[in-house]
Amino acid sequence: MLSSTQMPSIKTIISAAGSAAATAMVIRSVARDLIPHEFQSYFFLKLRGLLGSFSNQVTMIVEEYDGMYPNQLFQSAELYLATVIRPDTKRFRVTKPENQKQIMVWMEKNQEVIDEFGGVRFTWRLLIHQVQGRHVANQDDYFHGSTLKTEATYDI
Repeated sequence: MLSSTQMPSIKTIISAAGSAAATAMVIRSVARDLIPHEFQSYFFLKLRGLLGSFSNQVTMIVEEYDGMYPNQLFQSAELYLATVIRPDTKRFRVTKPENQKQIMVWMEKNQEVIDEFGGVRFTWRLLIHQVQGRHVANQDDYFHGSTLKTEATYDI
């Protein structure tokens, strides 16, 4: 253990951190200008794989559709998560289908629900983003002229 006389001062620590940050920014700028984009992508893919191998966290993605068909696992996840939404959750999606009597409560996009099952902790996150879809002649596209669709996934 270092004695108080051997400990670096706050000024020294801040100076070293600032120098390290500046060096990292210069290296990043030079790398972006000189290293081809393909090599950068390959390098970061391998680095991400190396760093990910040290993690005990696994990510599962449950997509709303499997090709053109609704994914039953996604629908099951929606129903299950409606029962485990915590009281401290700030935002909800609330709907009432026309032919049903009860209100449906769902997770809002980018919200998290933490659940535990069998001693394993699950963090559920609903991700929704717009994607460019192929033109399909349906009523919505006919009237709105849009081929954008919404993709929803649960990131577990």
